[in-house]
Amino acid sequence: MINNYDPPLTDDYIYNLDRYLICDDDDSLCQFGQESSCNAVLELCWGNYPEKDCNTLSETCKKIFIKNKKPKLYQKFVLSLKRIEKFTLLKRIQVKI
Repeated sequence: MINNYDPPLTDDYIYNLDRYLICDDDDSLCQFGQESSCNAVLELCWGNYPEKDCNTLSETCKKIFIKNKKPKLYQKFVLSLKRIEKFTLLKRIQVKI
């Protein structure tokens, strides 16, 4: 029985960087999977491929991370602004009454 299968590292995993940037901006599940895959390949890259190529792959992995985190930070910022506006509006209503 096969308990663990690690597919062989191929040039496509290292040099076809577009494969890691396929997710929509709002698809965090896809982004998480792509980020995990990219980082797993990156670990295998070091020592098996030129450092320059691994650095390029590393930058691609960082782009996935930034893309994955940016919408959530933006959403928190917008939610905070809405709460501030609502609080300010309620204060104005209380002052008028």
